[in-house]
Amino acid sequence: MMGRNVGEILARPCALWPRKPALVDQGRTWSEVQEHVERDAGALRELGLGLGERVAVISRNSARYFELYFSIPRAGGVIVPLNHRLAKPELEYCMKDSGSVMLLADREHLDLASEISNSVVCIDDWDTSTASAPPAVEVSEDELFGIFYTGGTTGQPKGVMLSHRNICEGAINVVIAMGYREDDIYLHAGPMFHLADGCGSFATTWLGASHVFIPGFSPEVLLDAVESHGVTSMTLVPTMYAMLLESPEFSTDRLKSLRRVFYSASPMPPGLLERVLDAFDCEIGQGYGMTETSARLTALSPEEHQRFSSPGATNLERARLASAGRPIVGTEVRIVDEHGEICPPGEVGEIVARGPNVMMGYWGMDSTNVLRDGWMHTGDLAFTDDEGYVFIVDRSKDMIISGGENVYSVEVESALYSHPDVLEAAVIGVADPKWGERVHAVVVLRDGAATTEDALMNHCRAQIAGYKIPRSFEFRDSLPKSGAGKTLKRELRLNVMSEQ
Repeated sequence: MMGRNVGEILARPCALWPRKPALVDQGRTWSEVQEHVERDAGALRELGLGLGERVAVISRNSARYFELYFSIPRAGGVIVPLNHRLAKPELEYCMKDSGSVMLLADREHLDLASEISNSVVCIDDWDTSTASAPPAVEVSEDELFGIFYTGGTTGQPKGVMLSHRNICEGAINVVIAMGYREDDIYLHAGPMFHLADGCGSFATTWLGASHVFIPGFSPEVLLDAVESHGVTSMTLVPTMYAMLLESPEFSTDRLKSLRRVFYSASPMPPGLLERVLDAFDCEIGQGYGMTETSARLTALSPEEHQRFSSPGATNLERARLASAGRPIVGTEVRIVDEHGEICPPGEVGEIVARGPNVMMGYWGMDSTNVLRDGWMHTGDLAFTDDEGYVFIVDRSKDMIISGGENVYSVEVESALYSHPDVLEAAVIGVADPKWGERVHAVVVLRDGAATTEDALMNHCRAQIAGYKIPRSFEFRDSLPKSGAGKTLKRELRLNVMSEQ
């Protein structure tokens, strides 16, 4: 039995709605998408691609990129999406580590691609109109679909191996958790090399929804796309929402076609979530997960957001807006202590998970420190309440131990975000001769704002315990981000260390 494979995701809309608009901004129907995928797959085979060989892609978001997610496996290959924001040495590492036999690049990244690969195809100029569809390739659900390199936030990028079943199960989970519909128009606003966009892309495709692409995020480009194409759904990271709300171009009227929007990649600071709930006249949901789990583990549904933010919500319900929701259908999630025992509600432990969406392992690396006894150990610290809502408090590596006390950076960051002058904040631990580690805050202020360290300390003192208050501050114009929009705290730590 072959089981599920990614080709099944595309086959459904092509069979049921061949003349329906698929890629709205391209004027392309599902039958035309299928033709493109077949021709690109044939062209890849003509270039010498063998079964199971890896094909890397470096590109901004585009319709061609979307189709490559289907044409590469259709040709029997394994896709390796590269983060175009990585430095050249990191990209060289990914190419060498994955053993990719060719690199498909858009025109913007063509020069860089030529420096890291001897076999480069420019997808903007790639004419496959005369290529023939390749012979059918039998792909089992347990075969490798893609290698997704993590952003290198803690060192050298790691290649996450996801099978066809991983991707398909992840897509089904997202359909159930997020409530996508076949009449949706999904905007690819986040980078397509990352599964934060990918899980929504596969889910909406399977349903037969339509797609719109922007090359990269900017508030103005996003607003134009939503308004021009009647976008109904999109997923952004919290930083994008903050930038959107700060844009002089922002207007609720320009987003009136939106039905549901989602946020992921990092927790939404309470102050920012309140502004988003007030500004967006549509349903709002959240998903938590990671590349290793095909992007999703828990979800806080739009219905829960609406109920917990309503005037009649209890204090307990309002508090759940700060949670990551509950485990999605088909995935088991536990909070365990250092001995692997399940933590009672309210006790902080590590999030572990198992299910058909959990990765095969890391490419070319020992994964036993992460995949143990059938469970994926995420490295995220959290607790649950009495009804199973998961509250993430920190990454285990980001927890600060100051004077013997555990300080969770998310809690301190939430206090800082509630200050009206703060646009972004990141909290890290830095070496201190007295406390072992001290709480250090890196802050980005809103345009035109001017506040002081003392003012921020006093603001935090009213909300969190004294030992959690930042003892030092750094004001910057921006925070370093990964391709998924997560703050690169490793870079912030290195910067502080270099100045000590």
